[in-house]
Amino acid sequence: MKKLISILMTCIFLISMAGCSPKNSAEKETTEPTNEPTSEQTEKAEETTTTETTPSPSPTPTPTPEPLEPRIELSGDSDEIVTITENSYYEGDTYIIYFMAGCEVPADCAVNIDEIIKDLEDFYGLSFDRNDYVTDSDWREYYCDGAFQNINTDLTKGDIIVIPDPGDGSIEWADNNEIMLFDCDLYRDGDFYDSMIHELAHLLRQKQGPYIGTILEEGIAVYATDQLCRGYNYPNWDLIQYIDYDNYLIAYDIAGLVADPEAEFISINDEPRDSDQFQYQYGVRLVAFLMEEYGPDVIAKISENAASHTFTEFGTNDEVFIQIIKESTSDDVFERFADWVPNGWYKYSAEYVDYMGRFGL
Repeated sequence: MKKLISILMTCIFLISMAGCSPKNSAEKETTEPTNEPTSEQTEKAEETTTTETTPSPSPTPTPTPEPLEPRIELSGDSDEIVTITENSYYEGDTYIIYFMAGCEVPADCAVNIDEIIKDLEDFYGLSFDRNDYVTDSDWREYYCDGAFQNINTDLTKGDIIVIPDPGDGSIEWADNNEIMLFDCDLYRDGDFYDSMIHELAHLLRQKQGPYIGTILEEGIAVYATDQLCRGYNYPNWDLIQYIDYDNYLIAYDIAGLVADPEAEFISINDEPRDSDQFQYQYGVRLVAFLMEEYGPDVIAKISENAASHTFTEFGTNDEVFIQIIKESTSDDVFERFADWVPNGWYKYSAEYVDYMGRFGL
């Protein structure tokens, strides 16, 4: 009996040990960290991966409204006159012409503008395609009664506004990425063709970089206009007010310039514009000298150097302009300019008078 009891007790002990061992092993497996993901973790990871790699739908771009004004074509025939009966526009490769109703323009005006732009680019070594510094303005509201709202909004082209001559004494102008002309300026055989050349020269220069002061900006435009007019065999009567030659009326006293050219530069550059046009007087002399003394790429150098300078928003930047000119030429540029003016500008004036003699000057 004792043996039987002993055998039974042994069996019970072995069975109890066999029953506990799997449980303990299972508890150990669940408490120790493992690198194998559970099925629930795998499902969540797959769900997360699917969510992260699914591209978001792109927003539908808002289409630019079509212009309300018609786009017109120009035949290029110099004998054809186009009457603009409603606000219309013409699109060139690098510019857009906005014609206000009432204009009468030659059908070759775009051909002429293309020629002037190319010749100005070649003359100064500048590019009309440059748009790094262009900004928009309120010209549409101020001059066009709110017309042309949906044209050239990205400012990739120059804006040329053409209005009928109001006959009220107002004048053409240029500002950053746009110019305003009168319809009479577009005729190659007219009396005001030089005005279009002048404003296009402004537009080209100001597309290159920051504004560099009235003296330089006007000098660049006046000088280029005279040189291109000679190439076109066109009479540039406007320059006569700036020449210094024999018995012609000298409108500008160069004494201050010769005595202290830098002080004269600052004084004139800060003056408000008036009928004396001293900014033009000083400017055309300075640019003629710079082109003769430092070469045809000097204006391009001045434009590039201007881009590396900081200008004050309010007040004058005359010292900065002077520094830009010196960096682009030489430290003694103003002294050399003062030495050049008496004889250099007299010679230039004599050449102008000789050229204009064919037109009755």
